Amino acid sequence: MRRAFAPAVVIAAFLCACSSAPEPSASPETESLVTIEETELTSGELRYLITTAASMGELDWNGVVDGIPARRYVLQEALSTAVSSHVTKRKAGELGFVLTDEEEGEIDWDITLEAEYRGGREAFTAWLTESEMTEELYRFYSYEVPFLQQKMIDGLFGPGHLHEPGEEKERAFFSENYLTVSYIYISATDDHGERLTGDRFLTQKSVADALRRQAVAGEDFAGLVETHGHDYMMSLSPEGRTVPPGELNTVVETVLTALPEGGISEVIEADGGFYILKRLPDDWEWFDLNREDVRYLCAEDSFYKMLAEWSAAADIHVSDAYYELDPLEWIAVG
Repeated sequence: MRRAFAPAVVIAAFLCACSSAPEPSASPETESLVTIEETELTSGELRYLITTAASMGELDWNGVVDGIPARRYVLQEALSTAVSSHVTKRKAGELGFVLTDEEEGEIDWDITLEAEYRGGREAFTAWLTESEMTEELYRFYSYEVPFLQQKMIDGLFGPGHLHEPGEEKERAFFSENYLTVSYIYISATDDHGERLTGDRFLTQKSVADALRRQAVAGEDFAGLVETHGHDYMMSLSPEGRTVPPGELNTVVETVLTALPEGGISEVIEADGGFYILKRLPDDWEWFDLNREDVRYLCAEDSFYKMLAEWSAAADIHVSDAYYELDPLEWIAVG
């Protein structure tokens, strides 16, 4: 759910990739590529942003993502992160959200740990230089932006604050975003996590098909989960469990969302196995017991929608040349 890059994820991606990143075949004047509210993105920023966008999941570079050619998708994601980051800084300042000395100290400490990981301050500085990234910009994207966004979520949408979601909004958010489900999962991997092949794979598929037929015929679904399911979490609550957005595999979540209450899905292949899903009614008892978590995700969602509105209104100039960049020339491959 969280749209801000978690610092650990961003840092890991950038540390692993940029230290061996090939030099772009051309080094265009980045001032002519992207300008956000009079701030011109440097080549170091582009390398950081593109590397991070490409590291968020496996990509078929010659395929499409959400209907967009993968290479253009990565460039759009990199640009989106740059815009939201710079807009976050500006709006935080306008609204009076600043980092405290304690928070600045936390960032200093984390960067000190990173420098030690890189072999010391001198090696860390050299690595930043090679990556065309200043420590100031690295600090900004990796730490300051997530800190500021968290402060704005708490300070604008937290309990007792101006935009705090009320119960009606929280209930609507829960109903629209949380899913209550029971599912039978049949694994199609071996003891080492490797995908089964041949007859062994087809046998597991046949098991899943047979279980679905039993479920559709009216056999007790929870009983089938208990007796045949391979998913530990589901075995703890075979009558159904409520999951927050993003917890399930994307394919599974998409299929489940489209099911009517009480509906049973076809056999879905995902996560190294097969799912038979049953969509259950919203569990309002679960909502009451987990209201604080729902409230936070609702507040977070509201903040990012507000940030998207601010970003859409920002003064952004992007040249055609930006979308002619090949992301593979700006990140490490292999």
